[in-house]
Order: sequence, then structure tokens, then C-alpha cells
Amino acid sequence: MRGSHPHRITADYYVAALPVEVIRTLVTEELGNAEPALWRLPELYTAWMNGIQYYLKTDVPMTRGHVLYGDSPWA
Repeated sequence: MRGSHPHRITADYYVAALPVEVIRTLVTEELGNAEPALWRLPELYTAWMNGIQYYLKTDVPMTRGHVLYGDSPWA
């Protein structure tokens, strides 16, 4: 919405940065019909873990895969 006026946004991709157990509850019939793969979210096996992803404008070469900082406060 802009102010009190709704407007349509069209994009090539949309990101729902929500836990899967939350997004499952938000899939409406209209959304599920627009993208049928969303109906399969209840079949997705999940396990609790933590982490962070950074989206940077430039490539920062690190390592292939995951990096674990076991001695960090957030480990």
C-alpha cells in the first residue's frame, strides 16, 4: 500500500523470508492455485537449526558450503 491506496506489484521472483511453519499457514487458495508447489509445504521435513545468510553486492570468496564458528557466542 502507498498511504491508504493499494497497488499491484509484479516481479519475476518473490521472497517470503519466514519460517516454513509460518508460511504454511499463510498459503491461501489463490496463492496455492497460482503456485501449486506451495500446496506441498506440509510435506516438507524440517528440523530446528540456526544460521544467517548475507546477500552482498560483491562476491566475497570464502568456502564452498557452510562455515561453522563453534566458539562464537551464537554457536
